[in-house]
Amino acid sequence: MKDTSLLKPVIFLAILLSYQTTFALGLKQPDVRSHFGEPLHIVIPLTLAANELGHSVIIQQISPKKGDQPDTSKFLPKLDLLFELAVDENMRHQIIINTVKPVNELILDLSLMVQVGPNQIIRQYSILLDPVTMPAKRKVARRKIPPLPTTKPAKRMPAKMVASEGTYVVQSGDSLSKIAQKFKG
Repeated sequence: MKDTSLLKPVIFLAILLSYQTTFALGLKQPDVRSHFGEPLHIVIPLTLAANELGHSVIIQQISPKKGDQPDTSKFLPKLDLLFELAVDENMRHQIIINTVKPVNELILDLSLMVQVGPNQIIRQYSILLDPVTMPAKRKVARRKIPPLPTTKPAKRMPAKMVASEGTYVVQSGDSLSKIAQKFKG
């Protein structure tokens, strides 16, 4: 009978390594650093495994698959996108996307393909560009209005009702039948 006790950890390690290499390449959420009407500047963090660092990285914009997005006018084929692979101050890889010309669309859809060695990832982004921030308006100095002199209000008293011809002033304790008798008289 074969001893399979050593085979189980080896299979587990092989599955673990294949899982890590499959999902080692990743694109995170973009950081949009430009506004509407300005040249586009986007930074996308890129996750790479240690074994992928020696491979060449290919970054390109691709057209979306048919049926994924009905309105293809918002995609960026007209813009000349410049891709740059950089390392930030924390030694993390990132993709920097720039344009030379200003972008005059509020919502942009972008499909990227990143290939590192044998691994490839395709990701679609919808990007909302904020309007250019306007400087805050100056606060207008308000004039201070002096308070009006206070006077004691007069005592309020109910006005005396004077009954004109054909009217009746209701007194406390009057009932409808008593009022009707006075009118029928």
